[in-house]
Amino acid sequence: KAKYMKYLIPVRHGANNSDGDLSKEGVTQIECLLDHLRTYTNGKSVRILSSRIPRAKQSAGIIASGLNAVSRPTTILSETLHSYDPNLQTKLEELRIFAEEEGKNCDVLILVTHQPQTKFFPRYYMRVALGVGITQSTDADYGCAPVIDVEGRTIEMIPKK
Repeated sequence: KAKYMKYLIPVRHGANNSDGDLSKEGVTQIECLLDHLRTYTNGKSVRILSSRIPRAKQSAGIIASGLNAVSRPTTILSETLHSYDPNLQTKLEELRIFAEEEGKNCDVLILVTHQPQTKFFPRYYMRVALGVGITQSTDADYGCAPVIDVEGRTIEMIPKK
């Protein structure tokens, strides 16, 4: 029987310097998040994908190293999403299809990306893929993530503030 992801975790990259690379503060944020991610990944197969933007790739590298996994950059996580974009729903649907395809044969799918994806995508995924409307904000700070429990059809933010 094929496995299907138990957790879908869109991570917002850590804080960055003016040159776009991860700052020291950003490294600390991702290392802190890593401790929380281990709760969901311990003993599970993990797939990590990231935006091609340096700060996201660097954040994914820290997570991958800490979880003894590999990360792979992908274009779809680099796309800019805006609430005023007339194609927002189409882009969110493309991201949902991408996540579901990548979520096959792994227990945990971690997507290291940017603020708009962590704001819009989890709510969209919960509503469209899982049939659950949520009212809570999924707007993640640097180095934070909404964790979607696909089986349990719940969502929570990590680290808890």
